Amino acid sequence: MIHTTELQSYFISVEENNQYKNEALNCSIDEIKDALQNNIGDEGALGLSFALANCSKLLSFGLYLPANKIGANGASGIGSILANFTNLKYLEINLSVNEIGDEGASGLGSGLAKCTNLSNLTLDFTSCKIGKNGALGLSSGLANCTHLSNLLLLIQQKQLISFGLQYFQMPK
Repeated sequence: MIHTTELQSYFISVEENNQYKNEALNCSIDEIKDALQNNIGDEGALGLSFALANCSKLLSFGLYLPANKIGANGASGIGSILANFTNLKYLEINLSVNEIGDEGASGLGSGLAKCTNLSNLTLDFTSCKIGKNGALGLSSGLANCTHLSNLLLLIQQKQLISFGLQYFQMPK
């Protein structure tokens, strides 16, 4: 469990070869490391969300979990924990090559809706099987992020491009 609520920056990466890259300030991450293995799936994503629950003062957060068999439940769990990070200014999430689908994208959108202080956001959902409903849920959440000055959204799949991009419009 993370032992501090004063944490301001935290970055987690799980690479395909089980190489961990972590940067944290005043943080014990032993339990998180135990939970993060390749193919952590929904259970690992939910465990990570639980472990980070008390870090509400984060200003910067990076989560890199490509190709880890995370589905809708895990993505929604990550979305739930994002809702606690209301002070976030910089956020990077890479869930590429996971099957988060519409439900997971909507869950992430719900969490992002609470991150109203975000100024820089990078989301990589390449090959995550997000369709029209997921695009709508994600864009609904992003609509609350009125301080965004930089948004990088990576979604490389034909289904979303042909059906969902109409939902992504920046506030005027």
